[in-house]
Amino acid sequence: FPELNALKNITHNPHWYPPIDAWTHTLKTLDEAAKMRIDSEFDDLCIMFAALCLEFTKLNPSEFINNKKWTSIHLDKCPSVTNCFMRRLTTETKLIEVVDSLVEQHKNTEKMFSSESFSNGDVRRLSLKVDIPLLLRIAQAAFYARFTEKDRPSKFPAGDWLLDRYHGLKLYVKSNLQPILQGRHLIELGLKPGPFFGKILNDAYQKQLDDEFMTLEDAINWAKQEVEKISS
Repeated sequence: FPELNALKNITHNPHWYPPIDAWTHTLKTLDEAAKMRIDSEFDDLCIMFAALCLEFTKLNPSEFINNKKWTSIHLDKCPSVTNCFMRRLTTETKLIEVVDSLVEQHKNTEKMFSSESFSNGDVRRLSLKVDIPLLLRIAQAAFYARFTEKDRPSKFPAGDWLLDRYHGLKLYVKSNLQPILQGRHLIELGLKPGPFFGKILNDAYQKQLDDEFMTLEDAINWAKQEVEKISS
């Protein structure tokens, strides 16, 4: 597996990590991830594979994707190094997708925590991309893998913060992420299906995610204004 071998030549930024290479950090992350297994076969597989692939984001994709020396998988079917690597191990699509999303999104935990500009909408959008409790497990494993046992902190502040936001927004209730405004509501307002349909629905959903409206009544009032603009 050339992807794993390449990690030995990558050194972490000493500002954030101890002076170790990416392969050593991968091994330590695997050790930490193993402690977080919860006897859920699929989730545990996702966590362990994500830990194995976590440092692939530091690799140059052009060296490993669509490279006939390493793989016969073509670029259009292989959007990332992680995806390409996993496709050589399994044909289980859901496993590949979840691992790929965990690897791609794991840094957002600390990025959101360290930035005051991240909103409820950003947390909701993250939840649409990845299972946040699962993400927190791999982010926590990568965080603790930076430290020696002597220096290991007792808490993962970024993880605690994001978990509080996750529960505060009740993102564990999947219906809370469903679009309030539906196509039938636009039809009831007199708009016929066409090119404006998708744009209005998407704009409405983005506003919903950003707390600009929380009820169907508010969404319909906003949509009325948009329909009037189109009609005028």
